[in-house]
Amino acid sequence: MVARAAGVSRTTVSRVANHSPLVDPETRRRVIAAAGRLGYVLESRSRRRTVGVILPPPSAASEPGGYHSMMLHAIFEELGRRDWRGVIFSDREMTLVQERVLCGAISIAGEELHNREWLETTGLPLVRCSERGAPGENIFTVYFDNRYNLRLAVDHLREAGHRRIGLILPRSAAEEEGRLDRADTAFMAMGPGNAELISYADGTPLAERLERLLRRNVTALITYPGELGLRVCGELNRKGISVPEGLSLITRELAGITAWWNPPLTCFDPDLRHFARAALDLLERLIEHRTPVGNVGIPGRLIVRESVKKVHSCSS
Repeated sequence: MVARAAGVSRTTVSRVANHSPLVDPETRRRVIAAAGRLGYVLESRSRRRTVGVILPPPSAASEPGGYHSMMLHAIFEELGRRDWRGVIFSDREMTLVQERVLCGAISIAGEELHNREWLETTGLPLVRCSERGAPGENIFTVYFDNRYNLRLAVDHLREAGHRRIGLILPRSAAEEEGRLDRADTAFMAMGPGNAELISYADGTPLAERLERLLRRNVTALITYPGELGLRVCGELNRKGISVPEGLSLITRELAGITAWWNPPLTCFDPDLRHFARAALDLLERLIEHRTPVGNVGIPGRLIVRESVKKVHSCSS
């Protein structure tokens, strides 16, 4: 079927599937494209699968200890455990996917991939590691369950006596409003009167939002990502407010940084190994045409350190 669609022999298709150097690049692309159009996954005789791993352009998150580098390490560790191969691509050069025999791909690019472009390019299953859903044929998402993580942080602050809690998120208003929806849901699930979540989704500068929260007499802050938590610490320091004596703080874990901050910061921490395992489990279901469970949310854990102070609170 693939041979007929590509206009080659079955032997040539077999050589492409087994990464033979005897096939010229143009013929290889034709066979891979034909297999993609037909929804056929080319597999070698060894049945050892090769997965594309799509990365964003270099950024701070790509540096050692950053999110992308840590996620990349977790994915390749899981690929090794399964005896699968991984091939790295940039999300700016997805056409290169047409030159390699893959059974699917994992994307850890932060920016939105064009689902239609991916499907037209390869027809292969794709699992996106993201905080947003990715509806589309053969495209699903594994994401960090920030609602659960927020609940962990809020529960910890409530147990320490805090009732007026500020929430500081990235400056993008559209993104923030979506996260605030999840935050409001988490608070409503606790029942009325337990705590008050205070935030502003108007995209104003960080210093201004922080000042408005302080005027509301918050006793604790939750902020993510972790880089934003460090900026908040800097703003508080400029105002002469110490953590946790003047204000308690919970942020997202930054490997090698938040544990050594002064004071060490209490953080919610995504389990990247669990995340990578879930992403490859989902991709395997798609490759084998088993009904996927849909998008998968991965909960985190709370690492308790020294940035939360117990306060006296009177129940309303």
